[in-house]
Amino acid sequence: MKGGEKMIIDWNNVDNKVVWDFVIERGLGDLKEGERMEVYYHTKNKELFASICSADWLHLGFDNPEEFVFIYSFENLEHYWVKKKEEITIDEDLLKQLEEDNNVWKDYVLKLYFEDWMQVKLPKL
Repeated sequence: MKGGEKMIIDWNNVDNKVVWDFVIERGLGDLKEGERMEVYYHTKNKELFASICSADWLHLGFDNPEEFVFIYSFENLEHYWVKKKEEITIDEDLLKQLEEDNNVWKDYVLKLYFEDWMQVKLPKL
């Protein structure tokens, strides 16, 4: 588990776009198979932070859990794509591009992930 990636920000300024930019800057697109990025907000220090976990059963524990708000657990792109591709229709030309060019695939999956993420309601403090 890697961690320590923080951003000092007042909760009133946290929205889906801020969280998305935060996880993109911290490597959401580069997570390996089996990894996920969990995002939390520390209410006392006014910090948004992310931790990369590499086991499904592994979750962070805190000494003062009442000071932390869980925001979201972002899956790696491959895991997200496995589920998402069953929900959408892709034309054959695009499918061929996705299969042939990893950068096209990554950009496309991140675009879909962003659209889905923007529909998620953030927790209330």
